[in-house]
Amino acid sequence: MKNIVTFILLIMCWATVSLQAQQVPMQPPRVLKVASSKLGNYIYLAGRDEVAGKDTAILQATDHFIIKRMPFVLITDSTKAKSPLKNFKTIGKAKKASSEKELKELFSENDLADVRKFLGQKTNKELLDFVDKHVKANDYGFLYSITETRMMLGQIYLDTDVKEDEVVYYQVIRVDKNKTEYPWGVALAQSKIGNYALPYLKPKVSFVRSTDSSVSISWKLKVSEAMMTTLPKPKNRAAFDPTGGLLTVPFFLTALSGRVIPSRGGITLPSTKILPNLNHTQDTLTYHYFGNVGKDEQFTAYLMAEDEIYNQGAHSDTAVVFGVEARTMPLIYSVRVSEVENGIRLAWDKLPTKPYLTGVQIARYDGQDKLETLATLSATDTTYTDYAIKVGEYYRYQVKSLFLAGIGIEQTVAAQGVGTYTKFSKPLPPYNLEVANKGKDVSLTWQAADEPGFYGYFVYRGTSPKKMYLIAGPIKEKKYTDTSESLSGRSQYYYAIKNQNLRQDTSIYSNVVVIIPVKKLDINPPANIDFYYVNGKLRVMWDDTRTQDNMIETFLVQRRKKGDTEYVTVKPKEAGNAFLVDSLIQRGETYQYRVASVAFSGDISAYSATTEFSLEKPKTETVNEFYVRNITAGVEVSIPEIVYSNRKGYTIYRRNATGGDFVKVHTMPSDSFVFTDEKIEKGQTYIYAISIIENDGKEGEMGFSRSVER
Repeated sequence: MKNIVTFILLIMCWATVSLQAQQVPMQPPRVLKVASSKLGNYIYLAGRDEVAGKDTAILQATDHFIIKRMPFVLITDSTKAKSPLKNFKTIGKAKKASSEKELKELFSENDLADVRKFLGQKTNKELLDFVDKHVKANDYGFLYSITETRMMLGQIYLDTDVKEDEVVYYQVIRVDKNKTEYPWGVALAQSKIGNYALPYLKPKVSFVRSTDSSVSISWKLKVSEAMMTTLPKPKNRAAFDPTGGLLTVPFFLTALSGRVIPSRGGITLPSTKILPNLNHTQDTLTYHYFGNVGKDEQFTAYLMAEDEIYNQGAHSDTAVVFGVEARTMPLIYSVRVSEVENGIRLAWDKLPTKPYLTGVQIARYDGQDKLETLATLSATDTTYTDYAIKVGEYYRYQVKSLFLAGIGIEQTVAAQGVGTYTKFSKPLPPYNLEVANKGKDVSLTWQAADEPGFYGYFVYRGTSPKKMYLIAGPIKEKKYTDTSESLSGRSQYYYAIKNQNLRQDTSIYSNVVVIIPVKKLDINPPANIDFYYVNGKLRVMWDDTRTQDNMIETFLVQRRKKGDTEYVTVKPKEAGNAFLVDSLIQRGETYQYRVASVAFSGDISAYSATTEFSLEKPKTETVNEFYVRNITAGVEVSIPEIVYSNRKGYTIYRRNATGGDFVKVHTMPSDSFVFTDEKIEKGQTYIYAISIIENDGKEGEMGFSRSVER
């Protein structure tokens, strides 16, 4: 916005200087208002304030205005302004209308006749003479607010030769009747962007009334200048204008006219411009429209807010009206009430076929004298039977015509009648009842005849078909899901359905069905696990819980080595005894067992506490037979030359006979049998012993020892 202001000031400065060179009296140029529409840019050369103030004499002495334009060039330095400003080109003149042709370019024949009539001029020539002599706004009354009137006075110029979103500069030169030029004003505009506020302003229909020859429609539109701060500006902004300074709305929202688009009998009529009334709080505009219509003929209209240069906003909802009034509209004047079996029957005369009739409404007063709507029928119906009643009681009914909403017509006083109900029939039982498991719930479906006076279905359940209890009702649909948490998978349940009418008469049972719910059974695992090992096989035994719970069918046994994280199933769920023979165990390992009970339904109990079994590994053999003797190199230690499949090697230990512990001096493989100990001293006595290393790396104890003196 700062750049915009800077440029306008530079334009004004240059324009003043350039015209001072012509030695003419100077008036300071002004920043002119420009309004954008889809037709082009409207440049406001003068307004009500100018023609009613100090500029009146100047305008009276003005012959015309010269309009110049140039494309946008961003200039922020006055020393650089002069050169690009030479690109201004004259695009036209704004002057008072001086010929009948110019009048017809601005107004249609009908509008021109209205202008002459309002100003008291009989001919177009008289109108041109009036325009030539009168320049003040008050001379034209409300006509001055019309853009074409001010164009006729040469006070507004429309530039149509611009492209959408194009940013242009304008310079306006005033030329007096002596052909002397004066700087008048400058302007900056973004072209053909329209009035961005209007699409957010939607009028609402507030009043509709009709007779058989005329219609009256009113709309209301919420407006206020404060609203402008809440409306989003368009996104198509010039690069130098990020805040949208060029996109301001130059008109007050409270001055918006309305454009009515009427249609009669399906044929669209010419649009009409109407002026609104502003309420005392100045935040609501009210538009009133009057039109003609034929008897029973449809008339529609919608309204769009419109600014003075014909930018239009969102249109209102369409008001639909018909040529009909209260004294001629088709109503239901009387209703005949009679008793039929299971209900009360209402009858009335058939309504005529009219496009604005939508139906017939049936209402009834309840026991607290409160009116409730029973049904809405088509406009061609003539009867209705009420079955939702109780025997022996009196009921008061209302019947009335219904009309299209929003057309301003309704039947305010309904036809009334009183009836009672004494004839009834016993309801038939439901049939084809079916039952199925639905997850953990039980699902019931059935069939039944549709009967007058129907009230609801009632569901019965029990563990015996001869003794069932009411569990649900009234139910309007032919289905029910039993979600009771008390249902058990250990029992079978019987179900049946009864039908009841509004008199509380109840049918006999439907067919009876039976089912066992799919419910998880609460069964216990065995409490104790025992072991018996013989001949390389382990017998695992546990409490036979089937003797206490006949729902248990078999068992699930799992085992793992101690230290492992996962159990392995060693006996899947299958029929069998309460024991297991496990031959796949190894000595030296500890095994953990647990057992679960398995029901006929497949439900599995929690597992028992883990019980451990260990089978000790036999001790490693010792070397008791070996030889030690002195040789030149040292002491030779030898064992019998026999190879054992379960031995990995041997460890030879030695200690001094005078004291101390055995120390490891050598390890040899299982296929070696002699070792020479060279790390000894003369005069000492040594004691040797040997241990066996098995294939799994486990080392046994030392056997007998042997001594030798070096």
